[in-house]
Amino acid sequence: MNTKKRSVFRILIPILIVLVLLAAGACAWLYFSGVGAEFYLKRGDSALAGGRYKAAIRNYTTARQMTDSSAATVSLATAYEGAGNYTKAEYMLVSAIQENPEQTELYVALSRIYVAQGKFLDADQMLSRAANETVREELQKRRPAPPALTPESGYYSTYISVSAESANKVYLRTDGAYPSRETDLYAEPVELPGGETTICALAVDEAGLVSPAVYAGYTVAGVVEPVTLTDPALDKQVRALLKKEADAQLMTNELWALESLELNSLGDVSQLALFSGLKSLTVSSASATDFSSLSALTQLQTLDLSGCVLSEASLKAIGSLTDLTTLRLSSCALRSVTALSGLTKLQELDLSGNVLSSIAPLADMPELKVLNIDNNEITSIAPLAGCTKLEELSVSGCGLTTLEALSGKTSFRKLSAGENEISDLKPLKGCTALTHLAVPYNNVQDISILLELPKLEEFDGSHNKISAIPTFQKEAPLAVIKLNYNSVSSVKGLADLIALNYVHLDYNKVSDLTPLENCANLVQVDAWENPLSADSIAKLQEHSIIVNYKPKT
Repeated sequence: MNTKKRSVFRILIPILIVLVLLAAGACAWLYFSGVGAEFYLKRGDSALAGGRYKAAIRNYTTARQMTDSSAATVSLATAYEGAGNYTKAEYMLVSAIQENPEQTELYVALSRIYVAQGKFLDADQMLSRAANETVREELQKRRPAPPALTPESGYYSTYISVSAESANKVYLRTDGAYPSRETDLYAEPVELPGGETTICALAVDEAGLVSPAVYAGYTVAGVVEPVTLTDPALDKQVRALLKKEADAQLMTNELWALESLELNSLGDVSQLALFSGLKSLTVSSASATDFSSLSALTQLQTLDLSGCVLSEASLKAIGSLTDLTTLRLSSCALRSVTALSGLTKLQELDLSGNVLSSIAPLADMPELKVLNIDNNEITSIAPLAGCTKLEELSVSGCGLTTLEALSGKTSFRKLSAGENEISDLKPLKGCTALTHLAVPYNNVQDISILLELPKLEEFDGSHNKISAIPTFQKEAPLAVIKLNYNSVSSVKGLADLIALNYVHLDYNKVSDLTPLENCANLVQVDAWENPLSADSIAKLQEHSIIVNYKPKT
């Protein structure tokens, strides 16, 4: 019996070994042949159709290990997409394109993944920039055409609605930005508001390919229609200008016709944009801080917002009004005027009473003639060196130490620079047109430079350290000289000046006024708190010259 069992085993064992080897060979053959890949692809397709994404991913992954066909990669990406793993799908397709840039279907699949994530711009750029020229041309043929927008870009004086026509889904946005998958699906014509609108639209087909974006610009303006002014102060002022009763309907074309508007108070400034024909606007004591609506007033030449606190957005809006020639922004709590650097036509600018520490943007204003920067934190006016047409400058209360930037300005006529730290007036030597010079409350000692200013009519050097008056030619045009609170002891330098009308010498050291008795047009001398001799006072009074002084007791 045992002999028989051993005989049977001897026969079965070799047979079993052969069967195992045959099975292993069959598996290896299936694994390494196209038939094997096809097998797993079909299993993956079946799992994908049934929503069993993990099983689909497992089978497609095995198939990709057996073949380098793009079909396996696209199918695996689709399975990852179904599972919600867009990052994995996107990364795998990008890598596959880098390895096989000639496979068009990889680009199509990647576009679909981008679209599923709302990455329209990424899809557009990827399809437009395919490195392989043949693939790029093929993709352009397969991509949907951009949607057709009607009406076409342009200027319209009536309200319009823009429609988009396409055989595919359309995504459309009205602020010029790329459309969003979540919020910008086009469903019906879009009615445009007044003003400028930029539309961006694109189409997406069922394969997930996006069209190139199409842009269109529209301006809706000049629409004649009834309008209600919501701000009481604005409504009252406009009705007064138009001679309209309180219950009469205002029309937009009536507002466009106004060229000048002055408002003492204003709560809502948004409707100022309705006055598109304005050339001059003054607003004081406005409670609002956002004047960005001013950007619509492109014809403005004069703007005065003194006393209004302005936001950065407001400054940018003002900076866009490139036709401005006069701008007054006194006491507006400004810390910077960088936004105004584009106002190259400005001729008059008032920035007094702010907290500015720099006027660098003014260097780009070649037409500037009149500038007021009083009471700021500006210690340098160097940017004004290039303002060759500057005629008037007021820079009091700023801590200024030098006037060097004004050197050689032959058109310069008037300087007010009180309450600074100025000690040297010599930089004014070339300012031959200067008629008015005021530097009170500084550290000036030497005023001999006045003799080199041939047109000087008025000088105020009060509250300085001046001890001597230079000797003027009798034909000099000097009419007024103020030297209160100095250390002047003699007025001989003013003797015989024909044009001289007024002399202010309060709180000095002058004892003799007789050099002034032959100043033919002298009207008055103020010499309070000076050691004046009675004779010199009498001499001037004999010539009907008024002398204000403190009598001796």
